[in-house]
Amino acid sequence: MVLIGYFFFQLYTFTEEGYKYQGKSLPVAMKKYKPEDDEPKNIIIYAGNYFGIFGFLEFLELYSSVNDKTKEKLKPVLAKI
Repeated sequence: MVLIGYFFFQLYTFTEEGYKYQGKSLPVAMKKYKPEDDEPKNIIIYAGNYFGIFGFLEFLELYSSVNDKTKEKLKPVLAKI
């Protein structure tokens, strides 16, 4: 898995966004990485073999429309945000 991660990092350095990390090792790049605050936030929900990727606002809309039993199951997800 470490080798696969390294190869993906090397591929990333050939993208427009990752060009600034060419010639740097992954640990150095991770220390200097600063996520942008205006990036949209996503939430990944999974259960068994199923998963969904939702934007934060989309998730809140879904949460507000479900019944109380489902809301109780989703509260641990919201606690981690």
